[in-house]
Amino acid sequence: READVSGEVPLDIASLEFYAESTSSVLLQQALKILGVEDAETSELARHIGIAYALVGLLRSAKIHFMQGKVFF
Repeated sequence: READVSGEVPLDIASLEFYAESTSSVLLQQALKILGVEDAETSELARHIGIAYALVGLLRSAKIHFMQGKVFF
């Protein structure tokens, strides 16, 4: 979760998606490995779910981030 503490703000959609993938997607993919699920299709699904989860989290916390001077969109 290094991307969470770096302080850098994604400046475009590609950077925002990379941030989401680097945080939530990686955690979901690691959880699947721990559970013994390692097929490519499930890993790709976890990647998409992780990105969606991170983006929803950013939307939910938009007010707090705005007050801290972080604008993601």
